[in-house]
Amino acid sequence: SLQVLERQSRKTEATHTLHPFVCNSVKQVERLSGLVTDLLDLTNIQAGKLVLKPTTFKLNELIENVTEESRMLYMQELILEHVPVAWVHADFNRVRQVLDNLISNAAKYAPAESRIVISMTFQDRDVQVNVRDFGPGIPEAKAPYIFDRFYRVKEAENVAQGLGLGLFICREIINNHHGKIGLHSGEGQGSTFWFTLPLSAQTAGEPDGFEVAIASGQPV
Repeated sequence: SLQVLERQSRKTEATHTLHPFVCNSVKQVERLSGLVTDLLDLTNIQAGKLVLKPTTFKLNELIENVTEESRMLYMQELILEHVPVAWVHADFNRVRQVLDNLISNAAKYAPAESRIVISMTFQDRDVQVNVRDFGPGIPEAKAPYIFDRFYRVKEAENVAQGLGLGLFICREIINNHHGKIGLHSGEGQGSTFWFTLPLSAQTAGEPDGFEVAIASGQPV
């Protein structure tokens, strides 16, 4: 209903003055919805009921799509540095959730005029995704706790809102995919969050015996 009201408030001079207030309401509702989703995910994780629905898809295409959508949301310049073809067998929507969270996290702490660089590398039978920002970085003493539940870097609390669950949920999603997640950072040096996923049995061409996931995360 608020989204409809937001569109209507742009159309006439009489309602145009209401538009900023409606936009703010939409953003706050979306924020509350995100907090509720995080709490539901936390409950499922604690109960051991985080359900994955794996499909086989090109991770590079997911990264490209998420990056393109994120360019419309954040002030920073998002750059794809090296994103080769990589097939993975994973939960499309959950991996997307991890990417969205890492890019959003980078945008919260990086200067508005800086860059966020997304890249991929291969390690044996795994593919690694890197999200690098050029923000203030994370002190070495606090880095080991960054993926803990409800943990937030105190120096950044004035610019970022949330429960401190996003990175914890990302860790649990990646762990449930038999991957790894980590951080390279230092004060004044920016931060690089990374995660790995096992490569699919076939990494080039159409994978035999699997359907290819489309943007909705469902098989074709």
